[in-house]
Amino acid sequence: MAVSAQDPGALCTALKQAMKNGIEVVTYDSDTKTGCRNAFVSQASAEDLGRTEVQLLAEQIGYKGEIAILSAAQTATNQNTWIGFMKDELKDPKYKNVKLVKVAYGNDDAQQSFQQTQGLLQEHPKLAGIISPTTVGIKAAAQYLSGSKYKGKVKLTGLGTPNDMRKYVKNGTVEASSCGTRPSSASSPRARPSRCRRARSAARRARPSRPGTWARTPSARTA
Repeated sequence: MAVSAQDPGALCTALKQAMKNGIEVVTYDSDTKTGCRNAFVSQASAEDLGRTEVQLLAEQIGYKGEIAILSAAQTATNQNTWIGFMKDELKDPKYKNVKLVKVAYGNDDAQQSFQQTQGLLQEHPKLAGIISPTTVGIKAAAQYLSGSKYKGKVKLTGLGTPNDMRKYVKNGTVEASSCGTRPSSASSPRARPSRCRRARSAARRARPSRPGTWARTPSARTA
């Protein structure tokens, strides 16, 4: 059984029962509590993902201005871990003129994420950029920005699939994003986010990213 959890504890009772019945439980992308599964599959290093998102956006806004984060659910373990590293990255003195004004939550729903993007810009009209580390969120944010007066003015980056983001890269709404992952080395189980710099040309040759890599826990069995 493979599960991506929106809440670290909500599924634990059912997953523990499954394990008692001899079912191997694997979580991926967003983890449960460690006692509720046999193994966790991480598609990339959480620290690399979080820090890279800040680095990409800061470069685009010239290391100054207000920024916001458009996340998925407030309880999503992966999102919260990445956001923690984003906030830690922002403590570096080189971001002294970058201010995180709000973390908004679209609950991985396209309509809610669209509305949250609209709300962020109404609440913070001087917003310089948005980070959305969720494929649903960044697509919805790009959709809103592309049809608004903020297109090309408010920078957007995050985690999105090439197919979802191609349209918005080509029309100038998005300049850079972390599109999928790539292994950091042939011998390492970690993966590093691939930076889509010069994204307009990259979009023309974009292909779906490769599957993530295994990050086993001590309780995981060897296949």
